[in-house]
Amino acid sequence: MNMQKEEAIELIGKYLTNSINLFELERLSEWLDDGRNKIIFEEQVRLNYAVDFNLTTYNLTGMKKVLEAKIEKEHTERIKRKRKLWYAAVASLAAVLTIAFFALKANMSEHGLEFGKEKRQVVSISPGENKAVLVLENGENVILEPGKVYKTEKVASNGQSLVYNDKFHAKEKEIRYNELTVPRGGQFQLELTDGTKVWLNSESKLKYPVSFENAGERKVLLLYGEAYFEVSPSSFNNDKPFLVTTEDQEVKVLGTEFNIRANPDDENVYTTLVEGRVNINNGTVNKNITPGEQSVFNISDGTLNVARVDVNNTISWKHGYFNFDKMTLEEMMKILSRWYNFEYLFEQKELKTKIFSGFLKREDDISKLLTYLERTEEVKFKQDNDVLIITK
Repeated sequence: MNMQKEEAIELIGKYLTNSINLFELERLSEWLDDGRNKIIFEEQVRLNYAVDFNLTTYNLTGMKKVLEAKIEKEHTERIKRKRKLWYAAVASLAAVLTIAFFALKANMSEHGLEFGKEKRQVVSISPGENKAVLVLENGENVILEPGKVYKTEKVASNGQSLVYNDKFHAKEKEIRYNELTVPRGGQFQLELTDGTKVWLNSESKLKYPVSFENAGERKVLLLYGEAYFEVSPSSFNNDKPFLVTTEDQEVKVLGTEFNIRANPDDENVYTTLVEGRVNINNGTVNKNITPGEQSVFNISDGTLNVARVDVNNTISWKHGYFNFDKMTLEEMMKILSRWYNFEYLFEQKELKTKIFSGFLKREDDISKLLTYLERTEEVKFKQDNDVLIITK
């Protein structure tokens, strides 16, 4: 059919954002009858990055067989027209974004175009929010949450972040410590007196001096969890190095940005360098890492290995989204459960090792991701009170 590229791009955008209507969906289907248009379709999916659920457990041949088997059961002209769109989406994105096919299928379901099935109600779990508990040097607990302002002459919070008054703490003669705990389903930002900014992920705890003025070094303790550090340069702080200590290692910093993940249920401690330079020391092994590298310290055997990684995937949480890249379903559930604050149970052990990739905004309901995963027909989800049950 004849359609201007601008109109086609607009329809693809509506498709990717679930705002397309039935008439527009049919026009897009007809437009994709021309195989040359798949290039435009693929480019727009890449640019929007809205449905990047590349399911590595599914190959193109397998998807075609599943599609053909279902289509054989339907004989109406409408279903035949929809088949063209599904097939075109799969053919154009099989090597890049396999899940685009399943996202399109979800769109059709919303418009009553499911393959002769009733719509399945997917689990709905709301995302986390900014919240934390501040423990002051006198042991007092302060709840920090949206809409709640906390302010003293030493520190202030607007419910989203916590900022220390460097001028006041410069007068401190004794080294005093505060602790900031972020529970499951939470996140929080902190600015220390030296200007260092820290983003704490769900289920994390940081202990730090309220002032570095009388300390020979700037040292904080990540007691557990995940944190992203944007460190104020040592040249701005009397050449004092910045150190982050976990239970199993110490990271020495001269002025940089990096991420540390040291969750209690992880077998490894991961340190990922975004820019600058850091030194990793676990007591027996001492290594420097450069930007784009990640050190992996194995807690059980004490080994420390360094490899290059996609930094954007590692620090995606700090920027407000999840980017899972060829990850086991078990690891994916670990990460999601911290932010969405739920427990989970695998009914079949083999599902734990299923490999998926996916993209999800942290502000979205988890049902958006679970819907796409279910459409692979590799896994299903159901909810029993506060437990997410994962089954075939």
